[in-house]
Amino acid sequence: MAFTSITCTCVLLFMAVVSAHLATWNPGTYDCGRPDPNSDRPVWPLWQTDKWWWHSSLDCPSNGSQPIPSGGSLKLEFASNKAFTSMGQGLRPNPEQVPNPWMNENGWGNMHADNYPGDIMGCALAIAYKSDRYSVTPQDFIVFSVAHDCPVRQLQTFQIPSMPPCPAGGCQCSWVWVNKAHQSYMSPFACDVRGGDVNLAIPTPTVPTDCSNGSPCVGGAKTPLFYGVPTQTFAPLVPIRDTIFQLSPRYKSTWGFNDGAQNVFSPVTRTNVLSFKPNSPSRIDVSVGPQVDGFDNPGGDIDNGYLPNVGSANDCQTLCLNRTPALTGQCYAWSWNKQNKDCWLKGVAFNLVSNPNMIAGTINRVWVN
Repeated sequence: MAFTSITCTCVLLFMAVVSAHLATWNPGTYDCGRPDPNSDRPVWPLWQTDKWWWHSSLDCPSNGSQPIPSGGSLKLEFASNKAFTSMGQGLRPNPEQVPNPWMNENGWGNMHADNYPGDIMGCALAIAYKSDRYSVTPQDFIVFSVAHDCPVRQLQTFQIPSMPPCPAGGCQCSWVWVNKAHQSYMSPFACDVRGGDVNLAIPTPTVPTDCSNGSPCVGGAKTPLFYGVPTQTFAPLVPIRDTIFQLSPRYKSTWGFNDGAQNVFSPVTRTNVLSFKPNSPSRIDVSVGPQVDGFDNPGGDIDNGYLPNVGSANDCQTLCLNRTPALTGQCYAWSWNKQNKDCWLKGVAFNLVSNPNMIAGTINRVWVN
């Protein structure tokens, strides 16, 4: 498991009863209570700070994967128990409406909000572009959708930006929320982007900061709010300010999170894209470019260009070098995953994107008439 560096003097506030929790329930939910239709395992209170990561369900199975519609919208169910969802007895009446009159404990969950809308902190969805959940770290998660008015509905709609496709084997997603009581929630689930755009790059997220005092907000891709929980050293912990509710972290514009889809996946910039010439060359001079450790060549995958279980970056480079025929399905770039040994062959060379798990390279093919 990659998430092993845990150093923190902060502790989560105790969650005294199961009903004080919420989780999102979908086919990808990692649930050690599956197939029990009355399971509340994904929302068990967590008293030990070292159990926060993956909500202590890293070893739990999922029942599939939750589709993420690129450029569309997604409805997710929330409850303190599977029995209150479509996977149990069914959703409560009017699940897309805010309780009126407002009720914090409404029979399907506790939103830790005595007053509406003043106590609502917002929530978010985040994605890690890794199929192996054991290799995911907090820095891999990119917030891609935010709902300011959340959690207040049992069936919540999230707006989804245009996104890159997931690697073979899918991605890892999580619903995240910090409530008024300073309790951090992480509800992980297996996911897969549907209709993804291969011309979009996967950014490196930045840790969000408080910009409510007029200081510049962190722009672009951001990690979830890691607050009062153990994290790796990349994410500075926000000090717990129990008496200053107005300043506590939240998924609102005061922390750089606009409502709706987070358009943080930018088009990749093509560089040195080779085009086919109308006439066949007399020969093609071929040479290999340098191997770049810690970077990825995103997008541009050729047909049958995904090759699992490739032993080394040199092997991946050789497979790209030898890809034939000469003028169709040709390989000009490659990426190799150091952890799962996946090799990806590319028909074009884009700008490199930082990724510590990857090694990337190019193949130079020069037409000579």
